[in-house]
Amino acid sequence: MCPGQTIFHRVTSGRPGSPRFPRFPLFDVIAVDAFSSDAIPLHLLTAECGDIYKRHLAEGGLLLLHISNRSLNLEPVARGLAKHLGWTAALLVSRNDAETGENAARWVVITGNDPFLEHLRFTDKITEWTGTRPPMLWTDDFASLWQVLRIGSGDERTVPFDPDARLP
Repeated sequence: MCPGQTIFHRVTSGRPGSPRFPRFPLFDVIAVDAFSSDAIPLHLLTAECGDIYKRHLAEGGLLLLHISNRSLNLEPVARGLAKHLGWTAALLVSRNDAETGENAARWVVITGNDPFLEHLRFTDKITEWTGTRPPMLWTDDFASLWQVLRIGSGDERTVPFDPDARLP
């Protein structure tokens, strides 16, 4: 491989680290763009999958999660994943731009690369988190869309979740 060469690999099915995800060198960036449709692949946001992402990222690498979704507020889950990894999460929001044809999007950058995040803050690229919900960690054993379902109006329009509540 030539110095400076970039490798792009798209995983269309399965989780990194599974038999369908072959061994690769460490990546500087892993971008996960799978959450904007109605079929949310929950397993790509679990602690176990986060551990796999971390193993495949180079020192100072970036995990990017595209969390744009009309029905689900995935910010608390992304922040929970960052906390689990011992890294920091930052929200990046772009607006619609009719001139370029770009649609609004919400991305979360998760990294242990603090100088990179400071650079983003300096350039005003980071957006404040929209809600006050605490970070939540999904696992292979438990992940619930009820926790992040958007209802009502406003940015913090999610269903309150009580893990001790029992159905009648």
